[in-house]
Amino acid sequence: MLSLFCFVCKEFLIEPKLLALLEPLETNEKSLIKLDAIFRALKIENEEDIKIMAKYFIDHIQLGSQTTKTYVSSGTGPEYEQETEVFFVSN
Repeated sequence: MLSLFCFVCKEFLIEPKLLALLEPLETNEKSLIKLDAIFRALKIENEEDIKIMAKYFIDHIQLGSQTTKTYVSSGTGPEYEQETEVFFVSN
């Protein structure tokens, strides 16, 4: 799932200069650095935030566009749901 996420988001969440610098690296190294850049852009800072993001995408795929859940995390406690279609992680 993270590989797909990395592939989809690279066009708008990773600087073109960084993508150019990654070219000579092996695939696994590229993926790790891309994910780090994406997580920084989205302000994903810990494992809990990654789980919230994964749950959001899994629910979105399973329910299609019918979903109205939003997973919100303060970064200090469990996530909770809101009645919107926006994914939000705050510090």
